[in-house]
Amino acid sequence: MSIDLPTDDRGIVILGGGLAGLMASLETGAAVYEADPAWGGASASDRCDGFTFDRGIHLLQTMNMKIVEMLEELGIQWNVIERSAHIYAFGKYVAYPFQINSTNLRIDRRLYCVWTFLRRQTNPEPANYADWIYKTIGRGFADTFLIPYSEKFWGVHPREMSFEWTGNRVPKSNLKQVLRGAIPRRHQCQFPIPCGK
Repeated sequence: MSIDLPTDDRGIVILGGGLAGLMASLETGAAVYEADPAWGGASASDRCDGFTFDRGIHLLQTMNMKIVEMLEELGIQWNVIERSAHIYAFGKYVAYPFQINSTNLRIDRRLYCVWTFLRRQTNPEPANYADWIYKTIGRGFADTFLIPYSEKFWGVHPREMSFEWTGNRVPKSNLKQVLRGAIPRRHQCQFPIPCGK
């Protein structure tokens, strides 16, 4: 099925009223076409029986000050939230980022993850996101968490994705963090989140 959408005089059409679509419209002045009755895309929330369910991750991970300034011009205000995120894996809760909080994993799994992290540089140069994960955090952490999580989150296997977008979106860890994370401790992180109205 083909749909003819009106374009601006430059032939620009923006499909999707998520953050990227809204920012593109603000920059170009082109119309946005959104299938849902409300704007927001993956950054929107749905309400059901008094509960709010976020469609995606509700934090801003951009280092691009132009985007931050554009959002502030639109009246977005920010809260700073202490993150307490956990992944349920192997019958236990593991704090996020997974690779620096492996203490709740069984000792054999934890040792395997740390060992393959130490050997991660022996992996080939990345050609896709899966390769990048193996090269960045090692096969143990990759196969235990980030590969299956990424496939669930993005809807495709990471080998089918590029990796150039990762930037500050995927936490990179150093040896000290990984080793400290293999023993009990608490990790906290602060991040900005838009104030709800």
